[in-house]
Amino acid sequence: MMGSAFAFILNARGAKGRGAAIALFLIQLALNLAWSPTFFAMHRIMLAFGLIIAIFLWASATTLLFWRIRRVAALLMLPYLAWLLFAGLLNWQVHLLNPHGSAPVSPTGETRIVIE
Repeated sequence: MMGSAFAFILNARGAKGRGAAIALFLIQLALNLAWSPTFFAMHRIMLAFGLIIAIFLWASATTLLFWRIRRVAALLMLPYLAWLLFAGLLNWQVHLLNPHGSAPVSPTGETRIVIE
């Protein structure tokens, strides 16, 4: 749906704000692509949560600009915004359940178990 929304904007040649909308979309997409390595590979739970917040803010701004250009493009972005809220909630819950879980695997590959 995001790809379709972006395609609508790309095809809106001459529309006012099109360049800014494309730039915002690409920024939020780059942030989105950074989330998985941050969360899964680096085990930086709170940094990943900060990324989700940033992605949501940039995607919201993108959606607003899309609305001014092609309303259908903005409507296609709404499920993505809902998903970001859900993903943020999941990310936060992982943090709450693992307050010291920033590095569950040691650099040597051995499992680290913390008993409190």
